[in-house]
Amino acid sequence: MFVLFWQRHALRLAACFAPTLAAIPSSATSARRQYRDPERREECEVDELTYKGKLRLASASTCLELAARTCVLEAINIYHTIALMSTSTRSSYT
Repeated sequence: MFVLFWQRHALRLAACFAPTLAAIPSSATSARRQYRDPERREECEVDELTYKGKLRLASASTCLELAARTCVLEAINIYHTIALMSTSTRSSYT
């Protein structure tokens, strides 16, 4: 999923003004839609630590920022892995 820079900042700005405004209806996050396995679904429905309400703007903004930072860190990790591989390959030829 790719989200544009201005979209992330628009969500962050909206979250500053109305952090508790419901962003995603609870029907979209229902366990019935998320889990096909009945045992897993029941486990999640019974769990007291699971949030059962609608996703709020501040939470949506935080999740989006975390996903964006994770992608950047993954790209950095891949770059360093390739750099290390090329360095070790060069040193084996000399």
